[in-house]
Amino acid sequence: MLKRTYIRTLTEDLALSLQSLGFVLELRRTQVGIFKAENAIKIKSSDEITKNFIEKKSIKIEAILDDILVLDATDDQAQRIKYGQKCVFDYEEDVSFLWVRYNGTLLAIGSLNKSCFNSLRVFNLL
Repeated sequence: MLKRTYIRTLTEDLALSLQSLGFVLELRRTQVGIFKAENAIKIKSSDEITKNFIEKKSIKIEAILDDILVLDATDDQAQRIKYGQKCVFDYEEDVSFLWVRYNGTLLAIGSLNKSCFNSLRVFNLL
């Protein structure tokens, strides 16, 4: 199906064109963006799920953020961000939403205004 196809409306239109009545008996979303139903984890109880299973089914955060600008932080920049301080990056354009990576790991998301990074959320993943 095309993006933004309304299945219920499509069903009604098809029924009307056939001069009949119609309805959707069952509708299941199989994908939203890069998230697919086949990769979903069904949680029946926490004991049934192992770390390896979750790691196998999980999508890396970098894959989710792949269409968003990323800046690599130096040691000094990473420390300033961890302490909630603003820091300057060598990037000229203003950016309303980006993420900062340190040693290949997501450190923070935020914005860049006049080369100054303002964090919205800092992660403790290191």
